[in-house]
Order: sequence, then structure tokens, then C-alpha cells
Amino acid sequence: MITSKLATAEDFNDYLILKTDENNVFWTGHTSPPNKEKLFNWYLENIKKENRLFFLFYDKEFLLEPIGYLYMDIIGELLDTIDTGHGVNSKCGGKGYGTKIIEYALNYAKVNLHQIKYLQGWIATDNIGSIKNFLKNGYYKTDETKIVKFGDGSDKLFEKYMIDIR
Repeated sequence: MITSKLATAEDFNDYLILKTDENNVFWTGHTSPPNKEKLFNWYLENIKKENRLFFLFYDKEFLLEPIGYLYMDIIGELLDTIDTGHGVNSKCGGKGYGTKIIEYALNYAKVNLHQIKYLQGWIATDNIGSIKNFLKNGYYKTDETKIVKFGDGSDKLFEKYMIDIR
């Protein structure tokens, strides 16, 4: 059974496990795991942001480590859009956890954030798992794209996916 919690300072070591995961390092554009001290400072700053909800996910029946994380940033001129970012522990790949995390974001916004009309996420064009995850949850691909420079110097094309929840 999956559980979630808002991230706190005491949860940093769980987040560190996720951010040093090989797949997470790659898909976030880095060539090596983050520096623990720098990540800790970033983490503390980000769990306190007023416009960011920061969740950690667990499935204690499957794994003693965290299974994933989710950022929900409230953005837009009218503060009616959430930009999501999420990651899944590579030990949990192929078990539907990414889909469940996005489902959680959709349900959380519908129930708790009544001003939110849209959720969006940016996905690298070669991240097939995340694309399938978003499409399965009802998102559609927009015409917006951006180039993101990865840590190895390469450029990756990202496409924006959205869903209208109201």
C-alpha cells in the first residue's frame, strides 16, 4: 500500500536515497549524484517554499526505502496551474508507481486546491516511461518545447504535457 507525506527536514535521508539513484541522476540532467551538503541546503529551502508542495512516497510492503517524490509548484499569473516534477526509485521501476504518483497529484489538486485548473509537466522526448505515464493519466502533449542542457553537455528536447482538471 502506497503512503505519502509532506516532506520535512527529518526526511532528508529518504530524499537523498532518491536523488542519488542512478536513473534519477540521469533524468534530472546530471552526470553524477549530488553533493550531500548542497542537496541538504536545497532541500531545506524547497520544503519551505510557499508555492511548492513537496511529497515523499512509500510502500513499506515492497521496499524499506522511499519509492518516489513529487513536487507540485503553483505557477501562472492567476496561480491556477501546477507544474509537477516527480521521480521513482529505480528499484521500483515497472510497477506503476510513477502512474500512482501522478494520480496522487491530480487527486490532491482536485480535492485540496480548488483554484487549480491545470497540471503540467515537462518531459524529455526520449523518456518514454514518463510520456506513457502522463498520457495514461489523461494529459495531452502541447506544442510547447524547450531545450535543456544536461550535465554531460548534451541538449535534450523537452515537451510540455497538460491536463485540465476543472
